[in-house]
Amino acid sequence: MRGCNVVRRSRSFVPVVAGIMLVLVSAGSVAKAEAPDLKNISYTYVSLEYEVANTHQGSEGWTLGFCFEVAEPFHVFGGYSFTDIDLGEIAPGIEGDADREGYLIGGGVKHRIAEGVTSQLRLGHLDSETDIEISGLGIVETDKGDGHYAEIGIRTLPLPKWELDGFLANFSVGDFDNNMLFVTLERRVTRDLGINLSYRKIKGDNPSDGWIFALRYHL
Repeated sequence: MRGCNVVRRSRSFVPVVAGIMLVLVSAGSVAKAEAPDLKNISYTYVSLEYEVANTHQGSEGWTLGFCFEVAEPFHVFGGYSFTDIDLGEIAPGIEGDADREGYLIGGGVKHRIAEGVTSQLRLGHLDSETDIEISGLGIVETDKGDGHYAEIGIRTLPLPKWELDGFLANFSVGDFDNNMLFVTLERRVTRDLGINLSYRKIKGDNPSDGWIFALRYHL
């Protein structure tokens, strides 16, 4: 999340998504006997996410996240991310990139709607710093900002060993404001390990569409 729109060369994400879905299916078949039928939605885990494709900004990067249930029905959550953005299409002929680092920290409350269905409300604080570097010139701009994060969502267990989540969020960094739709499908391949595929759509000052692959370890 940053204070300027940066675009890089677009890449086809269809092969990437197809490959990830193959991994999901294969892992599910291999671990069929190991993964238990899920009864409760976990709010205590760590995750490692990789943004595999972005159809607008073209950014790619890693996020290390966590969630910890401190006491029913409250939990804390957060994450640290590092993103690399190619500046190739901002100005033809100029080579450079942008490195963005940031963190999110917050708290939330959940509410059980029905068996295997939980709603959640989360509020948090965002902080971000982006270095824009042009080849031959070095770092020409450092963009810093912080802001709020607000989310409402739902988590479900539609099938044994599967979890489907979705949420809407509003977040800001500095003077820039965005709305986000985030949908995640998780396949639990062992009692503690889940493989996730997520789709993220952001509208506002920094619009983008992204696919994210993640591993989530439930504690």
